[in-house]
Amino acid sequence: ATMVIDSIVIIIVFYICQSNGGGYHADTHLKCFFTMVSGLLCGLILIKLQAPDIVYHVILFVSVTVLIALPLHLNPNKRYLMVQTPNLRKKSVIYTMAIMTVAVFSIWFKWVHLEYAISAGMYLSAFSRLYASFHEGR
Repeated sequence: ATMVIDSIVIIIVFYICQSNGGGYHADTHLKCFFTMVSGLLCGLILIKLQAPDIVYHVILFVSVTVLIALPLHLNPNKRYLMVQTPNLRKKSVIYTMAIMTVAVFSIWFKWVHLEYAISAGMYLSAFSRLYASFHEGR
């Protein structure tokens, strides 16, 4: 049951970050599906490792730093949104900070699984944003 909840949290965090700040965009539905499944599996493996808490804190901190440093990556198919770039960047940072706030509360209240799942989702989002920024251009 916890893996299902972890999966849901990872997907929600990833979806919020991806839909508000962009990132890697597969060119076919099949690639999208396999990319999401492999990312989700990596996130679940990260949780299952049960590393020391500091590892998840560092992953969260680095991921949030990346997402704030690269608040927006528009897919080339979304060029029509370029005029909204300042608002989209602000919105992306706000959502990133909101998710981070939930993560901090989960650390404070020792909701370990929530913290781990949020960290995994943020990591996948940061990886997606970095990959897209360096491979699809800005």
